[in-house]
Formats: sequence, C-alpha cells, structure tokens
Amino acid sequence: MWLATCLNVALIPKWLKNIKAFRTIKFGVCGWCICLNVALIPKWWKNNYWQVTKLNLIFIPISFNGGTEMTKRDITALSYQVTGCAIKVHKSLGPGLLESVYEMCLYYELLKNGFDVKQQLIVPVFYDSIQINTELRLDFLVNNLVVVELKAIERLLPVHEAQILTYMKLVGAPQGLLINFFTDNITKSMKPFVNEFFNSLPD
Repeated sequence: MWLATCLNVALIPKWLKNIKAFRTIKFGVCGWCICLNVALIPKWWKNNYWQVTKLNLIFIPISFNGGTEMTKRDITALSYQVTGCAIKVHKSLGPGLLESVYEMCLYYELLKNGFDVKQQLIVPVFYDSIQINTELRLDFLVNNLVVVELKAIERLLPVHEAQILTYMKLVGAPQGLLINFFTDNITKSMKPFVNEFFNSLPD
C-alpha cells in the first residue's frame, strides 16, 4: 500500500514576466510514502510553453506484505540488520581504510542480503519553491526507510549529526545510521537517529 505524504509544486504562469513571483501548492498527509517535487518554468523562447525542469520521486512503503502497518519495531529491526552488515564488513576489513572502500563493501553486503539500496542518492533541495542547483548526496538509502552515512575518521563531529538529520528530513526517512569505520567496535561508535516520521508511527 502506498500513500502520498508530500506534494510540492512550484508554478510560474507563462504570462508572468517576473519569474520571482510564484504560486505554491503544498499538500501533506500524516504518515509518509511518496514525496513529489515538481518545478515548472515557462519557455519564453518557444511560445511560452510550460517546461518541466525537475521531477523527483521518492517512494516509501507504509506497509509490509499483507497490509500490516509499518511500526517503530519494524524500522528498528531493519536498522539492526543494516548494522549487522556493517559489523561484518568491519570485522573483515578492520579500521584504517578509505571511506570509499567500506562503502563499496557495505553496498555489496546489503544487496547480498536482499535489501533495496540506493547508493549516492542525490537529495533535492527546495528553497522558496525553487529547486536549488546543488548535489547533496547521501551514502545509502536502505529500503527507502533508513539513511546510512559512512565515515572513516578519528571522531564524529556535530556537523555530521546535523547532516544525517537533514538528509532524513529531506527524503522522509524515519531512521538514520551514522557509522564510523575508524574504530575497534562499530556498535560503540555508531549513532542511530530518529525523527518526527519515526515518532508518528505506532509501536
């Protein structure tokens, strides 16, 4: 079952000469699954026809097979499974390698275990109904539910925590995992995060 949770549409009337004026339509439903962002601009040089410049779709399931509603326990169980894959990679490789090496190995391990994994996913950023031309990329989005950010550094900083929380908000994910491979124990260095999407789910 799927449910549209967020619809943001930026429309610029084709007769409007000042492109700073916008009419914004926003639609939201408590719960989450589909985030649709569409930006339309007029093609002045072709008889003022509409031109779709950006279309971003993120699908997040709100139920498992059988129609059972997604719960906090389901999300937590998924995070444990992802963590288990990270632990396996760390035990095999150890600390001290480049982040890109851990990323490639964890990507393989997640796929091997049957997860749906989006790697280096571009996160759209909208400001004042306009999509900003920037390429924010998150490392992994697992099953469209858990954002995974990898590091291989001496210590995590507050900016890394703020980054993953922002990614979670932008893609509508209820859980995030910040995993640092420069450690002797993944479970001690890893930091899990939840947000309002997680809090809105039943136990």
